[in-house]
Amino acid sequence: KKKLLFICALVMAAIYVCYYFPGPNHIEILIGLSAFGGFFSGPLSPIIWAMYADIADHAEWKTGTRATGLFFSAATFAQKMGWTIGGAVTGWLLGWWGFEANIAQSAETIDGIKKLLSWIPATLAVITGSLVLLYTIDDKLMVKIEEELKERRAKEASD
Repeated sequence: KKKLLFICALVMAAIYVCYYFPGPNHIEILIGLSAFGGFFSGPLSPIIWAMYADIADHAEWKTGTRATGLFFSAATFAQKMGWTIGGAVTGWLLGWWGFEANIAQSAETIDGIKKLLSWIPATLAVITGSLVLLYTIDDKLMVKIEEELKERRAKEASD
């Protein structure tokens, strides 16, 4: 999961950077980038949610307390806060770059919009890929955790 997430994040960063360069008359390039990006962004959500489940199992293994609901509700809350903050930051940046609806945009505004679609998400994808390197739960450890939890639960059920 860690390697796949790392690879997907870095490929997505490269794809995002590519959005900066095509001009407005190169819609076929942008569509191609979007289609190619879909193959690498698609696995991200299931991988992340599977990692949350691994973290919940790891915490139970370490502490003896099952708190899966807490982990998933915290993840959902963080995701919704991220969407909220991301939407607000997008609006603030558009305002800062002088965006006004229903008018021809200045060169500065167009450049800002291009950065919102390219360099900014690319930077965030690189940060995500870098942070995943701190994730220490691998497949070998998960096999051990699952076996020990199964034994622990069987023992508790028989008591």
